[in-house]
Amino acid sequence: MQYLGYDIREFLGNDITGIKRIYNFPDQLVGIFAGVFNNCKNLVILPPFPKTLKFISDDAFSGCTNLTTLTFNSKVKMTPNVFIQCYNFTEIIVYNEDLYKYYKELLLKFDFPTRIRVTFNYDVEPK
Repeated sequence: MQYLGYDIREFLGNDITGIKRIYNFPDQLVGIFAGVFNNCKNLVILPPFPKTLKFISDDAFSGCTNLTTLTFNSKVKMTPNVFIQCYNFTEIIVYNEDLYKYYKELLLKFDFPTRIRVTFNYDVEPK
């Protein structure tokens, strides 16, 4: 099992707040711990999360003010605190109807300052 935690800061350098893009996640990624991408204000593009992802902890993406879209391939447990101060976050993309329903229901429980839509992408599901 693989987790993204503060060890990623050791790998990429302690100050990763300037990164703009992540090109891929580990294939066996299970979780993203609290604060990993905290205040990465320039982070705009993330690849689709792998199907193995099970949870994203609080504040994992807090302060990522330019992050707009996330793509999920599995049901991921998370709380609204994952996206604190993500002012431009407006869309979750999914590739099957089951995930569409899951994220629609999950977002109803969150109190975001802006509306976040769930988009069902009919293209081929990524691996």
